[in-house]
Amino acid sequence: MTNKINDEHVVDVDEQRLRRKNLKTILDKYFFSIASLAEKVNISRGNLSNLLSGNRPFSSYTANKIEAMLALPLGY
Repeated sequence: MTNKINDEHVVDVDEQRLRRKNLKTILDKYFFSIASLAEKVNISRGNLSNLLSGNRPFSSYTANKIEAMLALPLGY
């Protein structure tokens, strides 16, 4: 499902949902808190919390940054 935000920004809702699910799995499996994961991936705790809750769009750029910081393959 794709939602059009404006002419320049299109958000794939299913892709963002999958990114959130995968990030929550990583958080639950390998980290004891949002703060510890946020520190590891160099994102503020508030921004990471907003990504996880869906209050902030989860862009490809952010996903790639998190994957790189966690030494995960691209597209994880």
